[in-house]
Amino acid sequence: MIFAIINPLGWLIFSLGLVARGLKVAPVLATIMIAGCAVALPYGPKGIAFAYSAVLTLWVIPHIWICVHGTAISIRDILVAVSRPLASGILAGGLAFGVRIICGQSISPLPRLFLEAGYL
Repeated sequence: MIFAIINPLGWLIFSLGLVARGLKVAPVLATIMIAGCAVALPYGPKGIAFAYSAVLTLWVIPHIWICVHGTAISIRDILVAVSRPLASGILAGGLAFGVRIICGQSISPLPRLFLEAGYL
């Protein structure tokens, strides 16, 4: 979901001729992503996945601010635009996770996958 927010902002700054700003943002994002994953290495693949998600979640607001600073678009505009799809995605994910908890291990993986994905 975070990439769905930050990727269009890259196209925004390119279209506004702010390529230098994009070239300054990319190394910062790469550095914090690498650092987050490096810190999580001792915790294995699940730790790295968690760190990747956590770093992106912490980075999204500063990224939005950097990209829209000095443009006609405000942070509020972005947050209003993504709030409803984000809320519905979180609600659907929570309900699908509820189905997973209710079913537990009583159903084999493939039917459970279809059930959870269908409910989602």
